[in-house]
Amino acid sequence: MDDVLFGAAAACALVPALLTVRATNLIHAALWLGASLLATAAVYAALGSSFIAAVQVLVYVGGVITLMLFGVMMT
Repeated sequence: MDDVLFGAAAACALVPALLTVRATNLIHAALWLGASLLATAAVYAALGSSFIAAVQVLVYVGGVITLMLFGVMMT
């Protein structure tokens, strides 16, 4: 059961990562990056590392994506 959950979370992390690289619009790329980082937090949670998953969401998804979108909107 845990292997299936891990595989599903890893696949859900891979698809937005590929869409981030292939995006031509910067806003869409930033949003796909946020989805990929959230899925990476799900991978950490599936591995049993709840603290790392929470830090992933707080630091990367909360901070980096907000800063990136704010910077894009200001320019």
